[in-house]
Amino acid sequence: MQSKQLFLEDMNGKLEKQLQLVIGQLQNLPEPILNKPSITRGWSIAQCISHLNSYYDYYLPKIHHGLNCNQIINNNMVKHTFMGRYFINMINHENATKKYKAAKKHLPLNTLNAYSEIANFITNSENLIKLIAQFQRKNTNQIKMEVSVIPFIKINLNDALAFMIAHQERHLKQALRNL
Repeated sequence: MQSKQLFLEDMNGKLEKQLQLVIGQLQNLPEPILNKPSITRGWSIAQCISHLNSYYDYYLPKIHHGLNCNQIINNNMVKHTFMGRYFINMINHENATKKYKAAKKHLPLNTLNAYSEIANFITNSENLIKLIAQFQRKNTNQIKMEVSVIPFIKINLNDALAFMIAHQERHLKQALRNL
C-alpha cells in the first residue's frame, strides 16, 4: 500500500512531464517529420500519439463516470489489484524487453493529421490532470473499470491511472526515437 497523496503527486508529475515533452519537443515539428515512418518499420510520431489518444478515448469517460458516480468517502491509501500490477509492469518501459502488438481498436491509421493528433493529446492530458485532482476525494480502490483490450478483466482507478501513465511513457519514448 502507498499513500494516496504520494501516488497522485507521482502520477501528476509524470503526466505533467509527458505533456511538457509533447508541447516542447513535438508540437511544432513539421508535419512531414511527425508523419515520417520509423526506420525500424515502427510507428511514426503521429501514430504513437494517435495510439495514445485511442486509450484516452476509452479511459477518460470511464474515469470521469467512476469519479462522478462514486459516493464512497475518501481512503488515504492506494491499493493495486493483482491484474492491475500485472498490466502496469508489463507495459512499463523500464521493464519492457518485449514488444506487444496493439489491439486492433488501438491501431493508428497510416495517414494522420499530425497537428490534430498532438492537439488532442494535449487536451486529453489536461483533462486527465483535472480528473486526477478529484482522485483525492474518492476511494479509488473501490471504483472498478474494464481493461480496454480485455473487457472481462476489471482493475481499479489507481491501476488504470498508473497503466495509462506507464503506457504513455513507453510510446513517447518510441516517438522520440524517430527524431
